[in-house]
Amino acid sequence: MRKEEEEGIRSPDPDRLNDPRHWEERAEEAVVMAEGMRDSEARATMLKVAELYRRLAEWATERGGAP
Repeated sequence: MRKEEEEGIRSPDPDRLNDPRHWEERAEEAVVMAEGMRDSEARATMLKVAELYRRLAEWATERGGAP
């Protein structure tokens, strides 16, 4: 067994990395989490995470992933 597997670390699935829907779903999850946060700094940080996921979705689309 590889060290990564022993530690519970898995290689990312290339199909997911190139699937814009995957990243859009993560963005939506981040927004929902942000909406439930009371701390304004934490909320702002989570919304930044959502924006980064949206950028990954754009990148995946540009790489030829499913729309």
